[in-house]
Amino acid sequence: MNNDKPDRKTTLYIGIIYYTLLAAYLLASLWPEQRLWGLNLLAYHSFWFKATLLAISALLPPVLLWQSSQRAQPGNTTGEKEYYLLTVVAFSLASLFCFVFFHTRTHFLGDGYTLLGSLIGNQAVFVKARNYGESVLHVWVYDLLNNTPEKNALLSYQIISIVAGSIFLAIAAVISSLLAHQKRSRILLFSGLISSGYLLLYFGYVENYALFLTSVFIYCAIGLLTLKQPKTRWIVLIPQGLMIFFHIFGLLFLPATLILLLSPTGIAKRAARWKTKTKLLIVSAVGVAAFISLQILAASNLTLELALVPLTQTRFTVEQYTLFSLPHLLDFANLLLLLLPALPILLLLLYRNRTAVLPEKVGTAWMLAASLIPIAAIFLLDPKLGMPRDWDLFAFAGVPLTLFLFYTLLSMKHPTRTLKLGLVLSVSLGFVMLTARVAALNSESIGVSHFKNYLYLDKIKNRNAWVTLNNFYMDHADSTSAIIASSQRDSLFPEIALLDTYLLLYQKQDARSAEAGAKGIISMDPLYSDAYSLLGLTLANRGQNDSAIYYLNVACTMNPYRPDYHNQLAMGYQYQGNLDLAKEHFFRSLELDSSNFQTPYRLAQLYKNELSVEEYEFYLTMAAYKSNAPPMILKELAEYYVWSDQFNLATQLISESIELRRDTAFIEMLVKSYPAFDP
Repeated sequence: MNNDKPDRKTTLYIGIIYYTLLAAYLLASLWPEQRLWGLNLLAYHSFWFKATLLAISALLPPVLLWQSSQRAQPGNTTGEKEYYLLTVVAFSLASLFCFVFFHTRTHFLGDGYTLLGSLIGNQAVFVKARNYGESVLHVWVYDLLNNTPEKNALLSYQIISIVAGSIFLAIAAVISSLLAHQKRSRILLFSGLISSGYLLLYFGYVENYALFLTSVFIYCAIGLLTLKQPKTRWIVLIPQGLMIFFHIFGLLFLPATLILLLSPTGIAKRAARWKTKTKLLIVSAVGVAAFISLQILAASNLTLELALVPLTQTRFTVEQYTLFSLPHLLDFANLLLLLLPALPILLLLLYRNRTAVLPEKVGTAWMLAASLIPIAAIFLLDPKLGMPRDWDLFAFAGVPLTLFLFYTLLSMKHPTRTLKLGLVLSVSLGFVMLTARVAALNSESIGVSHFKNYLYLDKIKNRNAWVTLNNFYMDHADSTSAIIASSQRDSLFPEIALLDTYLLLYQKQDARSAEAGAKGIISMDPLYSDAYSLLGLTLANRGQNDSAIYYLNVACTMNPYRPDYHNQLAMGYQYQGNLDLAKEHFFRSLELDSSNFQTPYRLAQLYKNELSVEEYEFYLTMAAYKSNAPPMILKELAEYYVWSDQFNLATQLISESIELRRDTAFIEMLVKSYPAFDP
């Protein structure tokens, strides 16, 4: 293509797609309650806000075309002197200013409010294995701060979010300078990276994904820099480990890492000489085999079954949400447009310039693996809160997609005017939609409206989220709205009241009625973990221990941070005789809730039956010194101390306990049974 002469056909296509996207954003804003959550971002804003953004966006293409034609005039040097450093510094400072002063004011998306509460109240629940690194850093920052617990928790998220964003900006500036050939191309690459939808995670966003997102970007940037330097490719192992440290999803990049590291070997070089059709056939076969293997494993593994969107309706399917159902396909398309609003324009540009921009074979294979495998994963993984709320969990997939598309298109030494026009429009569209999202999270009224639509969009998955809305109203002294929200929840989910009724029947020893009721609730709401827990308890009560363990396992897998579920499951394993699993779940319950006397007491009894005296003493002492421990446990510990000739400890325990001091009959029994003891 001639760099000085625009490609009119491609320019026309770009214009059609661009204005079609603008029209789609405008039309979708008329239906905020529909499954268009990646398109209807403008729905929650005022008429003037929408009109201003859309007017600026609509006027941009003709302005850019006019400017491009003026620059192309003979003797016109406008724009020749571009100062990349100054431009990037200005953009970075503006972005950092926005991160700080336009940080999110509401935290309904993801698990925002739940995470804040967990960080304040129970850090064992907060620190999760799947995102261990970032969770631990939040606890560390929280402990360093010196405010009220509520402020400390929120500040911890804001600090880490903004710091992660600052690192992202710095790396984006450096990588754009190193990868792009021209100053204008560098600015376009930098602008593309900081205008995509994932950037919202850096606006003081409350979730555990900001540092993971930055680590993914570091991995992709280092990978691109080492493509032409085989001896230094091992460096990608550092960001690869960093990604896994921050989130288990870092494992999704291992195939790309292997491609990069193995590319200099003889086998890889021979594979590179295969025909394109052969490569596509092999990749397709591997993909199909992996998909079939996942489905087979999911059929026999409860954790995996619950983690994946089912291919067809299963016992856990809600609202007919299956892999190729319309709601899931719409969610996936909405997510891609949320992360990269101008994705259709970028794909068009890639297709129209494919012969000029495709990099060498190793680079292509690595970039495809690093971008398509995460995209495939987010297509398969089940969004537990519904994808509109769980977008932040999947945001990392937008990083390689954005970087590789912009890098590939700008890798030409002389990008065409048409290509630059398409990229500028892509960047502007990204900024427009990011502005709408940031503004929505800076308004409490818009945030609540936004959240309410999501509550109805994925009704069953958001059953517990109504409590968050109720608490929000109570915190803002709006008791009327809180009552209305509570009433709406009760009407939407009659199974909540039914569960209380059947739980009461179980407590009154009517296990059969409770069992039938629990099964009825599960048929209404297949994701109600409390119903599986109750069903397991009723079956255990009737002596059907194996079935009870199965349903208690379902409850525990659905909600692995409930200490009572682990307690119940541990007792089931104990009755079954599987003491190792019983201990494992007792330990997990104790980790999640260290305040309860029941778990250490049950562990003490388990070790007592095993004749493990030291462990029995340790956990019995732990149980006795809980604030809510009943006198029965205190008496058992006192008697153990006397039996083991630890008279000083027995005397101390009795003197510290009002209940024991008053129970003269118990003390007389101890003295009579053990004459050497003198309290």
